[in-house]
Amino acid sequence: MLTVGAADRERIPLFKAEDNTLGINHCTTGSMIATAWKLEGPIGDAIMNHHSYLEYEGAHRDIVFSIVAANRFASVMEIGFSGDRYPDKIGDQIWETLGIDSDIFLEIEKTVNDEIEKAKIFLRL
Repeated sequence: MLTVGAADRERIPLFKAEDNTLGINHCTTGSMIATAWKLEGPIGDAIMNHHSYLEYEGAHRDIVFSIVAANRFASVMEIGFSGDRYPDKIGDQIWETLGIDSDIFLEIEKTVNDEIEKAKIFLRL
């Protein structure tokens, strides 16, 4: 929770607070795990690059960018708890690459929340 508090105090994305307080962030640790577990291809690329997507030049750009968009949506809509209350804004390159309008998040919010409620009931949470 040290990093969440730092992110809140400084109003910065959680991965930056992780770097500042721990000297490592979840992308780096995820990269170590992905390498150890041989998670190559799109899964490994998404784990390793979802916060450094502008530098990503691999073959799975559409998947990495989809994860970036989903991560932003989950953070902004407070779906689950990543602790990331101040995620970086994502650039137009994401929307252009994925061929979607950023306003889609506003349009699908109710549907997503309804599905989450159904899942909670099903899982008895």
